Amino acid sequence: MNMNLREFWLLILAISLSSALLYSQKKVNTRLNDHLQLISQSDSFYTVGLDSLAEIAARKSYVYFSNARKSKLIHKAKAARSLGIALKSLKDSASIKYLEESVGLFKKIHPSGSLDEANCIYHLAGLYYNKKEKLRADSIALAGWKMLCHVQQENSREGVRLLKILGSFQTKKGQHNLAFDYFSKALMIAKEKLGVNDNDYLDVLRKLTKMHFYYGNFNQALLTTNELFELELKNLSIDHHEIALTYQTLSDCERELNHYDNALQHQFKSLQIFLDKPQTKENIYEIACNYSYIGKIYFSQSKFELAEEYFNKCDTGFTLSGFTNKPEYGFVCINLGRINNSKLNFERAITYFNKACSLFRPVIGENLTIGWIYTYIASAYASMQKYDSSVSYYNKYLSILNSSEHLSKDIEYKENFAKAEVLYNWYNQTKKDSLLSECLKTFDLSEKNLNRQLNSARLDDVRKSLIFDYGNLIEKYIGALINSGNLYDSIQLNTAWRLSELAHSQLLYSSLQESQAKKYSKLLKTEIEKDSSLSYSILNKSKELDYIIDTLKIKVTEPQALKIQKEIVDLQYKQSLLRDTLEIKYPLYSKWKENNTIVNISSLQENLSEQQTLVEYLLTSKQIIAFVINKESTKIISTPIEFDIQESILTMLEGLKSYHQSENKTPIDYKNKINLFVNSSLSLYNILIKPIETLIKPELIIIPHGNLANIPFDVLIAHIPKDIPNFKTYPFLLHSHSISYCYSASLYNILNKEQSNISSENFLAMAPFASENELPDFNNSYGDSRSQLGPLHYSGQELLKINTTFNNQFKIYYGKQANINTFRSKASNFRILHLATHSFANQTKGNNCYVAFATDTLSNSSSNLLLSGEIYNMNFNAELIVLSGCETGIGQLQQGEGIVSLSSAFIHSGARSIIASLWKLNDKSTMIIMDYFYQNLKNGRSKNIALREAKLRFIQENPGLQSHPYYWSAFSCIGNVSPIH
Repeated sequence: MNMNLREFWLLILAISLSSALLYSQKKVNTRLNDHLQLISQSDSFYTVGLDSLAEIAARKSYVYFSNARKSKLIHKAKAARSLGIALKSLKDSASIKYLEESVGLFKKIHPSGSLDEANCIYHLAGLYYNKKEKLRADSIALAGWKMLCHVQQENSREGVRLLKILGSFQTKKGQHNLAFDYFSKALMIAKEKLGVNDNDYLDVLRKLTKMHFYYGNFNQALLTTNELFELELKNLSIDHHEIALTYQTLSDCERELNHYDNALQHQFKSLQIFLDKPQTKENIYEIACNYSYIGKIYFSQSKFELAEEYFNKCDTGFTLSGFTNKPEYGFVCINLGRINNSKLNFERAITYFNKACSLFRPVIGENLTIGWIYTYIASAYASMQKYDSSVSYYNKYLSILNSSEHLSKDIEYKENFAKAEVLYNWYNQTKKDSLLSECLKTFDLSEKNLNRQLNSARLDDVRKSLIFDYGNLIEKYIGALINSGNLYDSIQLNTAWRLSELAHSQLLYSSLQESQAKKYSKLLKTEIEKDSSLSYSILNKSKELDYIIDTLKIKVTEPQALKIQKEIVDLQYKQSLLRDTLEIKYPLYSKWKENNTIVNISSLQENLSEQQTLVEYLLTSKQIIAFVINKESTKIISTPIEFDIQESILTMLEGLKSYHQSENKTPIDYKNKINLFVNSSLSLYNILIKPIETLIKPELIIIPHGNLANIPFDVLIAHIPKDIPNFKTYPFLLHSHSISYCYSASLYNILNKEQSNISSENFLAMAPFASENELPDFNNSYGDSRSQLGPLHYSGQELLKINTTFNNQFKIYYGKQANINTFRSKASNFRILHLATHSFANQTKGNNCYVAFATDTLSNSSSNLLLSGEIYNMNFNAELIVLSGCETGIGQLQQGEGIVSLSSAFIHSGARSIIASLWKLNDKSTMIIMDYFYQNLKNGRSKNIALREAKLRFIQENPGLQSHPYYWSAFSCIGNVSPIH
């Protein structure tokens, strides 16, 4: 190669420059790696508590990356975060500046969010929380949590820690239901991501135990505490201080579950740990506390002398340890005050409570703990009928709440309720209108607070606890409203209506909204299947638990039962976490779920015809309240209860059923049962119908309350019949009115809206216990029942008759073809479903009611039983489901919720209307009633009128005993009554 001198020197220069650049780049890379290592060191120093070293390392890196001309954003973001975290430990206010800068940089790198940004947000929220800027901390943490859900990174340590902050803040606010929800999600994530031995997991476990206690879920509190105890035993000695404290928590759980022997056993173990230690002042104090806890157990057993003995031992221990002038002694005074309250020594009790306040106040001021003691004082004054002093102390407590900007006013509901009761009693003593007015305002505050809690509650256990509280509040509030004599004032009318609706099937209503939200919000099929899979898993575990408790007779507190209960709780947490994520990812799903507004009266009237009247009943201990709603008017009728209405309901049902279901039938027994029926039916007519009989139209829609859901209004009679043996002469309400039912007016309103999702295929019918070609003995009397899992000869003919009426449009399955798998696979495709089969109501566990399908044998195999709990997780698109089996409309009565049954399960899962039964049916009469009913439907009758006319025809065509209401009145029409087109 020829090269001149100039070209040679240019080549040398190029090589030199290239080498210099390589050296420079190597040097830059070395410095970059050094500073990245410094960031890592800073984080390590922070983790082990070397805060000053962490700050030095982080600051060097931050300065370097801030000044480097081509520094990557990710490096500067990490340096700013490390410096912010280090300064946070040093309590330097500049930490906020660097963490906010880091958040901004991470957001530029990943606009949708990232784990790095979430980590910064966690520390930033913690700083604001510690600075008592709790609202800002909550806002930042919530934004961080939503960001993680959006980018599907909620299953992380950052997610756990953000949820812990959110839960802690809601606890401070008094929003315990939201706190419960956040902590339960945090626990599930920590368990899956971090493991059960991680400190974050143990911390959340402790917090959740407190939440379970708050809501009275003591079984679940026992579960979490047992788990905590087992984990602590792996790492701590049996005499460790933490073990003693966990024994105390176990004792509290057992005490609340009334397992007093277990509670004492745990508490004495805790006591022994401290007795075995050197008797320092601190240990004497702990021993005294244990005496106090033992006293509380005896107090719960109403063993007041033993309780007082241990409270006095506690008092002595505090004296020996020199704590009688310290705030801790205040809790001793509270216990001694409660003892004196129970012994009716109210003045002395108040003295102890005031002593407790004087000890707490100098240290904590007028805070919530003082307020809690004020409620004890208020209660003592109320017991002394010193209502003015009682109200004054309740006001002091409420003033403490109102003075704190961070406390949620939702926690007021219990004390406002108590205050309202005192005002009501004071009004009854003085008859001052001003007291009644203040009472109503206070009840209203309590109800609105409780309603907000209910609307924001996520887990069913929490909602059930709140609904139970609602039952007590509603009765008192309605009583005060009636005493005001101003129920037709529009505000008070709407208030009374809202209260009544809240006493009717709120869980069913909200779960129906959840079901519709899934259906209409365009969730991915895989996500719906994941939610359904969790529901099925929860149901199966519940069945397993029921089996070992009911069949194997294992106690709920034994290890085998506790293990299953823990698995159920874990599944519930997992499902709650999934639904929370879905709400964030699918706004339409969230919107559907929140669309649970109680229907107002005017909207309800728009959907009523001129011939319809809706009557919603509300039972209280002293009166029956009936909301009578017509197209153009609304009336509230209050009727005092002058007899035991629950006893009358049971007596009427006995008169209706017991003779026909008895094996030993005698003429005397028949006569006695008819008399029972006649007298109780008349009594119930006089209190339920007579006060409103001039207001009601021919078509009655009944919204029952409590045990009223178990009676057929058809058979109520206006007067004693002249010819008692002749049922054709009875003045049944059926003769003048068609009657249908629903679980609440809000639910009725939903079921009567136009729906576009009704299935296109027409009719599906199943008779699992009949053969297509087998003919029953049509001359046979009405003797065979559908109550046992034996052959149902008339059920096959029932389907044949219906199919003939509808020109063979029914898809019919008999015998072994009518199995549970066929039903599951095909049921959602049909407009009308008819099940002529065996069924069973469980009145203690509503989710265990069942419909029976065919198996290879007629044995009671659980594989052929479709439980109502499983039906809740199915999806139907049916205009009508006819449950032509026993007891399909009855089940477990839950306060504030109504009847949990097969029919309510089918309504929840998509049926617009149900034909259901109230007792064990006769096989032959059921076939006849169903035949008549479908003939009327075919002729264009609405469902309620079709059923009424079927019953009237049955009465007319059957002589004597065979027209007894037992044979025809069990069936009821629930939900939408429109004709089948």
